[in-house]
Order: sequence, then C-alpha cells, then structure tokens
Amino acid sequence: MLIALIGHAASAGGNAQELRVLWNVHTAAAPRSRSEVGPADRIDNLAILERRQGVVFAPLQRRPQVSAGLIVVTAVDGDGIERGRTILPDPRIIRAEFPDETGRLQGIVLLRPNVEFLVTLPEDPEIRELHILEPRWNGHEFVLEFISAVNLE
Repeated sequence: MLIALIGHAASAGGNAQELRVLWNVHTAAAPRSRSEVGPADRIDNLAILERRQGVVFAPLQRRPQVSAGLIVVTAVDGDGIERGRTILPDPRIIRAEFPDETGRLQGIVLLRPNVEFLVTLPEDPEIRELHILEPRWNGHEFVLEFISAVNLE
C-alpha cells in the first residue's frame, strides 16, 4: 500500500486527515502491458474505504516532478479549484523481469486491476474531491491527463 501526502498551506505537524482509497481498473481485455492500456481502454473507479481525522501532517514533498510511472493526486474544492496536490508512484504498476531463452533479462510493466493507497490531506473543510491524474509524454513535455475522481462528502 502506498502513502501519499497532499499539502497546501498546512505546515509539518499541523492537523490532517488520512484517506484509504480503493482504485479499481476495469479493462475491456485481459491484463496487458502498461504501454498498451490507455484511458480509452479502461474504466477507473475510486472509492474511499476509510477516513481518519486528526492525524499529524507530515513534511511536504520538496520540488516534486512528474514522470512516467507516477500519478498526481489533487484535492479539489466545490468550485473545482485545486487546494493541494501530491505525486506518488503509480500503485497499479508491477514491474516483472525474467530471463529469455539466452538468459538475458527482459522486463515488462503490468497494471494491477485493484489497488489501495493512503493519501494524507490537510483538514481543509473546503476539499470536496480527490482527482487522479496521469502524466503522459506528448513528445515535448509531460501533460496531466484526468483519470478519475472520488467525492469526499
């Protein structure tokens, strides 16, 4: 299970809430490599399994950068304005390595269809949704592609 921290104006040691999120990915076909499965091939469902309030807020990420193999989790208010974000390793990814017939290692990246992860948010009463975004390389830069959202109310 992965743990992510979302911060905005809160400082280390402040009050926070911790969410345990279930992410179900339904694809039209059998599991394939990560590069073969795009957002059009799948339906992503998020659910909040547990919400704990009054946890201590941990230090914020320093200089976060997006890249392949990561996801961005944003906290959004009722007007759709982002109140915080974090970057974490994509919890769906499984990397497998195995030798081919010559003994040379080959690798493949697979997506797990059901994962759980933890997200720590500031105790901001304005936060209404979590959004999951996936960085995609467009040939020049990474752009964030919306994957799914879950309502916190």
